[in-house]
Amino acid sequence: MSPPELQRRCKTCGRKKPITSFHMRGSGRRRVSCKSCNNKRIKDLSTPAKRKRASATQKTWYAANGERQRTKRCQKYASSRALRQKILRQSADYYEKHKEAIGRRNKRHRAKLKADLIAAYGGCCSCCGEKEQDFLTVDHVKGDGKAHRASVTGSSTGVYRDLRDRGYPKEGYTILCFNCNIARSLFGVCPHQRAQHT
Repeated sequence: MSPPELQRRCKTCGRKKPITSFHMRGSGRRRVSCKSCNNKRIKDLSTPAKRKRASATQKTWYAANGERQRTKRCQKYASSRALRQKILRQSADYYEKHKEAIGRRNKRHRAKLKADLIAAYGGCCSCCGEKEQDFLTVDHVKGDGKAHRASVTGSSTGVYRDLRDRGYPKEGYTILCFNCNIARSLFGVCPHQRAQHT
């Protein structure tokens, strides 16, 4: 005689159903709502208005419980070496599988960061008026660009992100083309400025 099929109660409809009536999560556990209720929930989110309501509900819940959830995940991650290895392996596998798409996305993100920064600081070289974005870069007026990069991520992208997060402070920063920037770095003054004073 075969053993009876395992059952569990759906938390949405309250009915007892066979365990196979519940979708499997990626973690290997079954969902708390049965397939019928889960499918109905997904169908209910098919309109923009319903998705907006659901998003508002999620944001409210996360505002109230987000810190507790983050602490719980961090504690679980810190206490389990096997979990850390699993997550690192999954991350490496995902990156290898989607390397080109990730590269394209990061390139678009960096380009937008730079375009927003250039627009915030006037849109052109403050010395010669060059407007081609590929020729432009942020200039640290006090000459502390190296220290600034080291204090963020060590890259120009980190500098762009830091300035954006601080609301693009005007004091101490300007936009220069690479010619004017390197000339100022090597000679202390750009030839354009020197020509104006002669």
